[in-house]
Amino acid sequence: WLEHVRRAPSAVVRNAAVLVRPHTSNVDAWVGQDLSMFAPVSIWPRQRPSLPMNDLETADYFHSLFYSHVVVGVNTSAMIEATILDRPVLTIEVPEFADTQRGTTHFKYLLPEGGGAVRGASTFEAHLQQLHDALEHPDALTADRRRFVEQFVRPKGLGQPALDVVVEALEALPAMRRSPQADGAAWLAPFRWGLRAL
Repeated sequence: WLEHVRRAPSAVVRNAAVLVRPHTSNVDAWVGQDLSMFAPVSIWPRQRPSLPMNDLETADYFHSLFYSHVVVGVNTSAMIEATILDRPVLTIEVPEFADTQRGTTHFKYLLPEGGGAVRGASTFEAHLQQLHDALEHPDALTADRRRFVEQFVRPKGLGQPALDVVVEALEALPAMRRSPQADGAAWLAPFRWGLRAL
């Protein structure tokens, strides 16, 4: 990705400062990596944060998203969190990530086709153009990001505290009744009886 960025036709993209923020489960893989040939670039953090993250680690995570002009990811909750902070979020769909992108149930919800605000590209050429557009016009898709936050992240309303919604849902669980399952086709009855007997 960095090789493509540093060869981008757009000087804005080519010269952009890059922060590589490894996913918490991948921090160890980045220890000792030297990306100085792609400067300006930094890898941070260099050690795995505690889980749950302490207050300082949480603040550092927030600031790394808040002070970014654009966030690029494969498939992570940081894409949602960056959208909440009204940052343009991009991804590139390449075969190496097929299982962790389209191969997951939730990925489509991040993209416009599922109501999301993450812009995806299937080629580096298209991705670099999206990156250029996002850096040059960061407010262009603000309405899409707000809509995603209102509909997907906070469907009960931005003024409704999320904790109240979670507590309300948990308190309603005991009162919910399990819907009866259909017995299926009548011809399956002997098989079901046999399986129950086993």
